[in-house]
Amino acid sequence: KATVSVLYCINYIITMTEPDIDDDPKSPIWTDDNRAADEVLHVTISEVPHKCMRQERRALKDLEVKVLEKIPVCADIRSLTHRDIVSDLSKLLNNVDEEKLNANVFGSKRDDGTEVWKEMIEGRGFVIVLGNVQGATEVQMSLGRLHVPLNLSAGTSDRTVRFVGLVVAPPDTDVHLRTRTAFETGRTLASVLSEPSFRLKADTASTDDDLHSQIHDFLTDTKKNAHHKQSHSSPVEGKPFCTSPFSGLITDIKNRSKWWASDFYEAKEYPARVLSTAVYLFCVILAPAIAFGKLMSDKTEDEIGPMEILISQSISGLVFSIFGGCPFVIIMTTGPLTVFIGFLHELSGWLDTEFLPFYAWVGVWNSIWLLLSVAFNLSNHIHYVTAYVDQIFACLVAGIFAYEAIKPTATDFFTPSDGEEAAGSMGVVLMLGTFFLAVQFMDLRGSQKFTRTIRVVISDYGTAIAVLIMSCIYHIAKVDHVETLNVPNTVQLSDSKRSLFVDMSETETHIIFIAAGPAFLLFTLFFLDENITSILSNKREFKLRKGEAMHLDLFVVAIINLMLSLMGLPFLHGALPQSPLHVVQLADHEEYIERGVLIKRVVKSRETRMTSFLCHILMAAATIGCLPALKALPVPVLYGVFLTMAYQGAKDNPLVERLLLWITELSKYPPDHLVRRLELRTVHKWTAAQLLSFAVLWAVKSAPFISLGFPFIILVLVVIRHTLLPKWFSEHDMAVLEGDH
Repeated sequence: KATVSVLYCINYIITMTEPDIDDDPKSPIWTDDNRAADEVLHVTISEVPHKCMRQERRALKDLEVKVLEKIPVCADIRSLTHRDIVSDLSKLLNNVDEEKLNANVFGSKRDDGTEVWKEMIEGRGFVIVLGNVQGATEVQMSLGRLHVPLNLSAGTSDRTVRFVGLVVAPPDTDVHLRTRTAFETGRTLASVLSEPSFRLKADTASTDDDLHSQIHDFLTDTKKNAHHKQSHSSPVEGKPFCTSPFSGLITDIKNRSKWWASDFYEAKEYPARVLSTAVYLFCVILAPAIAFGKLMSDKTEDEIGPMEILISQSISGLVFSIFGGCPFVIIMTTGPLTVFIGFLHELSGWLDTEFLPFYAWVGVWNSIWLLLSVAFNLSNHIHYVTAYVDQIFACLVAGIFAYEAIKPTATDFFTPSDGEEAAGSMGVVLMLGTFFLAVQFMDLRGSQKFTRTIRVVISDYGTAIAVLIMSCIYHIAKVDHVETLNVPNTVQLSDSKRSLFVDMSETETHIIFIAAGPAFLLFTLFFLDENITSILSNKREFKLRKGEAMHLDLFVVAIINLMLSLMGLPFLHGALPQSPLHVVQLADHEEYIERGVLIKRVVKSRETRMTSFLCHILMAAATIGCLPALKALPVPVLYGVFLTMAYQGAKDNPLVERLLLWITELSKYPPDHLVRRLELRTVHKWTAAQLLSFAVLWAVKSAPFISLGFPFIILVLVVIRHTLLPKWFSEHDMAVLEGDH
């Protein structure tokens, strides 16, 4: 009861908000007086196309004559009304008659006295007021940042505004002045303010000079890119097959070598974010590593356990963070790999051979297959694995996390042993409490509670704080029979009698060649998982600039797993959802509400190897010196981290979003959702096809005799996507559904 009370209090503190207003005509807010005060506005809305700074002649001219670089600015406008804001901005201009300006800019007043601008350009977070003033001889403009964001729209939206621009120009009738119109100049300014990266920097400017320097830096970068020669060829979907051995690997090494040093030294520009991300990665890697180690120990009869995974993760993670291609990819022992290793143990029993030598030969063959794929540049054709398969595979990983967390906890709760009823209940509280707190803490960044600094710190370290809080609750409650981590007090293998390297010399010849079969299935899992992880970690919406290096990633993974196989340590490859979450954790985001829907997008990404490097330094330190502390962690708390990762991996998955549409009211669909471009029947048919494919994949994975071949089912799904689905869906529909159109 005390634990539940603590969780309830935390929930109240985090989620307390202003009471909702009942949207009911009988509600007191809907009085006749209020209805009488409402206005009816005639508003004409037209889309303003952005100016292309690379190709549009007028935009290039604006840059060359430094129109925007001369703009006067004010970084702290404290006025609250439309007229006062225009007055503040007009004072930054030269020889502007404020009376004529107001007569031209403002329309009629509302009943409450609020004035509305006649003509303006409105965007996300900004508004530009346009005025053609009699007597003006040239175009002038000024820019201000409001001290407090305000809703300055003309009743067309509920967007808040932080930046306000004012453009003053001669009337359109004064053609002899040969100058730009207020609209064209305002469109240039709007194109700059529409860039999320510029707004992010300008929002943090502390002084007028600082804001002006942000404008100067942005325009300088734009001019550098404006004169680059643009390619008019159509993009190629996949790279051509090349017969030159290792040509893709050589290209990746050349491309990544120029970024390698910056992957490390750029981290000094944002040390706090690097540290918080490293701690976050430590939590989301350590929990699965130990939990999968425990599961693997059960499946392999203690021949491979948590200690082997900790050693493998620490060493391999450090090596990959230094020499890997994409710095965001996190390699680790995943759920599908744990399941596959369990299958290998069963297969070794059927073949009547020792497990570890058989396991080592499978690993050697797997590395050979991987090196051959690198030699023949097979990753060039990974584009055949489209979003249809990516989303199903991501759901499989999330499902494994959720299943492995819920199954043991539910078993202990519903079928407890004698005298362990309290332990089962405590396990549920610890798991759900960790999950609940971690999600709430990570979402705290976008709330209005506490100060910004406190919100950022709690959000960055949310998972670690949740684990610490629930572990303390367990030790305070002192409930018996709750399982804690079973790791040794010193660094040693599960079988302390075996040597570090596996003795493979006595394996029979036919067993060596038989191992090539399951190794090919394992290679299929490695190849698809590694490349899918790289694709999902380099999505366009992440705004990364250094690119992926799939051939180099596979080559390094092949070498690492070859060494792990010889030592009888667990295999590792690219992990979901840790790798995309690595990108998200390092990025800056922008949140806004569009038609009642909260939309979150990346506005700036940071690319560094230091987060993964520091994370595995922490992992090695925990493995060497903190084993007694790890033994104090309750296993249900780690299951809560599992649920958190399953939730994070599923919540942004388009397949899950479309599944939720089945129980969502039609009028509540997101404003920019693909259902606005396709028939609802088409969307649901596509979702049903993915759901059926997922069910088949899960069934094969769970079947006792055919589960070894579940990586092959992923290849079958790729074939289905390119053979059967085009018969049921048009190319346009599939492009929209997969986010390519």
